[in-house]
Amino acid sequence: MLAYKVAIVGAGPAGYFAAQALNNISDSDHSFAIDMFERLPTPWGLVRSGVAPDHPKIKTVSKVFEKIATGENFRLFANIEIGKDLTVEQLQDRYDAVIVATGSSLGKKLGIPGEDLRGSLSAANFVPWYNAHPDFADVVRDGEFIEWVKASPMRLNIYAMADANYDFNAADELITTFKQIRTSKTQQTTDAGNAVRKQNLKAAGVDVGGTGESSKKVYRRADLIRLRMTDPDRYEALQPEIMAAYSEGRVK
Repeated sequence: MLAYKVAIVGAGPAGYFAAQALNNISDSDHSFAIDMFERLPTPWGLVRSGVAPDHPKIKTVSKVFEKIATGENFRLFANIEIGKDLTVEQLQDRYDAVIVATGSSLGKKLGIPGEDLRGSLSAANFVPWYNAHPDFADVVRDGEFIEWVKASPMRLNIYAMADANYDFNAADELITTFKQIRTSKTQQTTDAGNAVRKQNLKAAGVDVGGTGESSKKVYRRADLIRLRMTDPDRYEALQPEIMAAYSEGRVK
């Protein structure tokens, strides 16, 4: 039997389907040992980073990839960038064939009027951010992007949904909250503090019991993120309750 060593560059759909095609033509006379190289720490390419989280059926194709990946003839090497960690020439020296199955990381310009105006954002930038692609984390830190999001209820909803599902910008908030909780956990709330909390909760429309304690309300992270972006003053006033909600597991 002839055994061929094949390198596939790119662990997205094209790479996995190339591996599947090789497996399909394997027979008693030919077999293939497949090594797949991926620049990112995770595989699946656009299936992971280019499909919105609210389209789970499209993502089920990953089950096909998982079946391929569990084959004895298959190995995945992640965090390896061709041209930086390895060269194409090095792969050619070590393998019988090299299949380049990478996609483009840049969106295609349409050449239409207004394409470069403020608020015009390519899906090639937005959707990877939405799916926590590490190369696009800085998209949400751009001031113009934040203003663009705040200008539309629909965009704000999408932003909040993404943050709720994947905790992007909420990370700094969570770290700060954790530190505050850790340093103040043993302190008793004073009567004055309870009065201020009750006043703030009432202003925010949260029911409060007669003892001055919070209503033990359960919050959605998406709502807290939306509040922080649309009404930062109220969000700041609610910090004691938000901190308590995080510490008590009432933020979902």
